[in-house]
Amino acid sequence: MKLFISKSIEELASLAAFCKSNHWTLNANSLIELQFNAEFKNCSEYDCICFGSKNAVNFYLSKYKIPHGKWIACVGSTTANVLIKAGYNPSFIGNKSGDTQKVAIGLRSFVGEKKCFFPVSDISLGSLHQYFSDSQKQIEVLYHTNFRPLTIEAADIYAFSSPSNVESFLLTNEVPNNATFIAWGQATAEKMEASNMKPKHILTNSQLPELIDLLSNLVHLK
Repeated sequence: MKLFISKSIEELASLAAFCKSNHWTLNANSLIELQFNAEFKNCSEYDCICFGSKNAVNFYLSKYKIPHGKWIACVGSTTANVLIKAGYNPSFIGNKSGDTQKVAIGLRSFVGEKKCFFPVSDISLGSLHQYFSDSQKQIEVLYHTNFRPLTIEAADIYAFSSPSNVESFLLTNEVPNNATFIAWGQATAEKMEASNMKPKHILTNSQLPELIDLLSNLVHLK
């Protein structure tokens, strides 16, 4: 069995171990590159800072500190863990981060009328702040997402971790036939479906253990 996943191998130790133990071939390559936006404008006039990914957290904390007393919101537990390791306790952690629409509704309800700051990617879909009025939110581009297209060897299973990875994949690859597609959350699933790659499975929590559990079930079904 051959598995492709659009993530760097450095963050996939548990998946690599799973593939090795089951005699699978793993091809792990991120098809995007991230770059800090030198023109990013930090905001101080906010009540709650909201992070939509661990990448946003890493880029922000590499340059700035979050002032004491500010609320911190994040899309899910993976992003929360990065914050916690850096010494910050999130006020809001989204449940089932794979469904950003539900997380956004929960976030909007949680913060009420507080002013929110969203440091985002330049190609952010805006899912997390879609229910906020313009007067309540400030959105600034924190980092750029650049395509890193590669020709990917044919696989039996393709797991895509973001809509941008799907788009980058299609720049140099045809849609595979007779393959199983797995989407890292609803936004990725929608991008895949629009590209004629209907996902058989959608990760609701967008976490690696969830993917490994899914793949384990596939092994047992063989």
